[in-house]
Amino acid sequence: MSCEELYEGYPVKMHEFEFPADLYKFELTDFGIILGMDWLARYQAQINCPKRKITLKGRNREKVVHRGLLGIGSKIGDAD
Repeated sequence: MSCEELYEGYPVKMHEFEFPADLYKFELTDFGIILGMDWLARYQAQINCPKRKITLKGRNREKVVHRGLLGIGSKIGDAD
């Protein structure tokens, strides 16, 4: 697999917040994006698999929550 196209500082948007990421373009069939450990650590990601929820810290230390739905698709919502 070759990854020649790099998009530096590409804004990954959750709610009204942006989380810049350096993304390589390549063909995926089951995923829209794959974010690495460095990116997750940068935004202090907390992943709660049973609740299908990821919490990130924004630029001003605000809590931003992404919640996956059962099945296909996802929803962005507020923190519990």
